[in-house]
Amino acid sequence: MKDPDYRPDHSTVLNFPSSSPREQQESVSETITEVSSQRWEKAREGKLKKRFYAFFTDLFIIGLLQKFLVYSYITFVSETFIQAPLAVRQSLLSNVGQLRLSTLLFTFFSYFLVSYYMGHGKTIGKTLFNLRVLSHEGAQEELSFMESFMRTVGYTTCYATGSFLFGIILLRSDQRGLPDFFSQTEVITEEELELIQEEERLKQAALERESSEESNQLDLFAA
Repeated sequence: MKDPDYRPDHSTVLNFPSSSPREQQESVSETITEVSSQRWEKAREGKLKKRFYAFFTDLFIIGLLQKFLVYSYITFVSETFIQAPLAVRQSLLSNVGQLRLSTLLFTFFSYFLVSYYMGHGKTIGKTLFNLRVLSHEGAQEELSFMESFMRTVGYTTCYATGSFLFGIILLRSDQRGLPDFFSQTEVITEEELELIQEEERLKQAALERESSEESNQLDLFAA
């Protein structure tokens, strides 16, 4: 006969075996990897668009600097040779067309070279859009003179050929262009740099922890 006071032990029914420590560790590792992947995707979001905006900002600044140089030359000739014969002044101003081209090339090359070398891998445009050029030699945040020079050569080559070569980044999944290949550098966002530095700190901490554990084990064996 069934006991009327009988109640099923639900705790027994719902008591599933817990996962092993190894399975828990693997689950945590997968979660961390997934979160890290999401952070990297967010850091890279819209990078190509930012690169175009930054480049056109730099071109605008270069145009202003070039116009300022040409205007300064015309003003200098007009004021310095005001008493000179008209033929002399016309002769000095007749090469303004060539001057515009030469000053444009000079300003273009000098702007990128100085910006990358002295500006920690950033131009004004890249600074405004939170971009920088990452070095693969020595300090990541500092470009060597040769890296800056070769990257500028890449820009000048693309510009001198009608800017068509700038479109290479649209055809590649890694979004690297001719300046990147010339200098063996890479354009990243500031958020990507933070993730890179964070991963390096974690790796360094892991190495120090392993070294400490090995040292403790040696001390135990010695004792």
